[in-house]
Formats: sequence, structure tokens, C-alpha cells
Amino acid sequence: MTTLFGEFFKSTGERLETIAQRIGYDKDIGTARKQVFEMLGGIQSLTLVDKLDVCEIIGAKIEWLEIFMGLPEDARSVYVHRVLDRHRACLL
Repeated sequence: MTTLFGEFFKSTGERLETIAQRIGYDKDIGTARKQVFEMLGGIQSLTLVDKLDVCEIIGAKIEWLEIFMGLPEDARSVYVHRVLDRHRACLL
């Protein structure tokens, strides 16, 4: 009986750890999405509409968000314009 309870508590603890990690990850992603708009402020050639579009586009995929956040400041402008150009080409 003691072994059974031990396994139950171990399994429950592992599930709680997984849940806690996912909550932390979701919070980190949410924070990063909020930071994107602020970081776009340094790119003078963007209009407000451009910034909103980029936030929606980059925020839609975690991979794109990670790329943007990991780029040096001078490369972000190139990446943002590339993303906008590709997005707008698909809309035509």
C-alpha cells in the first residue's frame, strides 16, 4: 500500500511540475509578444499599421517570435521588412 501511495504522489508531482513549466512558458511568450511592439518603435520607417501587422504576424508563430527576439537590433529592421513584404505578397 505504501508503494502504491509513493508512486501516486511521484506521478502527481511530475504532472504538477509539467503544468508549472507550461504556465511559465506561456507567461514568457506573452511577455515577449508585448515587447515586440516596443522594440518596433526603434524602426523609424514603420507606420503604426506596419507595426500592428508585424505584431500579428510575428506573434502568430513562436518560431518567428524567437527569431525576432534573438536578432541584434540592426538586423531586426531587415527581418521586419522581409516579413512584411512576404506577408503582403501573399495577400495580393
